[in-house]
Amino acid sequence: MSRRSTGRGLLLLPPLLMLLVALAVLWRDSEDGLRPLLGLRAQVRDARARVVLLEARAAELQRDADAMRSDELAVEAAARSLLGMVRPGEIVVRLDAPEAP
Repeated sequence: MSRRSTGRGLLLLPPLLMLLVALAVLWRDSEDGLRPLLGLRAQVRDARARVVLLEARAAELQRDADAMRSDELAVEAAARSLLGMVRPGEIVVRLDAPEAP
């Protein structure tokens, strides 16, 4: 019985060695190997996370745009904060921090 298992083991040795050599070649290949594949997977993961953030930002901007279409106070608040606009007759007093010497 030990002869049979030794013979089978020897038959499996060349394919296992070929598999190990193929894996080593794939790992070392800098263009088409496993390392670039793993790097691409990381890039895809990062891109998906960025897409989630951008979708959230797009939804926020859509809400702002909808508010601008339907709410005059939202338009006024945006004009005041973004453009520095004031209503006629209002007095603006700007308190700027002193400049560093």
